[in-house]
Amino acid sequence: EELEKLAVRQRAAADIIQQNQVDISWLRDGATFQGSRCLSEVQRKAEIEEKLEDLQQRVEDLARQAKTEQLRSIMLR
Repeated sequence: EELEKLAVRQRAAADIIQQNQVDISWLRDGATFQGSRCLSEVQRKAEIEEKLEDLQQRVEDLARQAKTEQLRSIMLR
């Protein structure tokens, strides 16, 4: 009877270990997915920031051109 109790506890412990291994595997896969997703979002953010800088430069260039044209039109009057 004592051996039977030990065998039952051992099977229960083995089941818990197996479930823990499944959980760890699932968590590892989830973390890997989240990591790659995060990396993709960081790259996307960098691309968006670069585009924003380009657009800001374009706005500054257009503002300078507009100012130059405004001064030119004043001088031509």
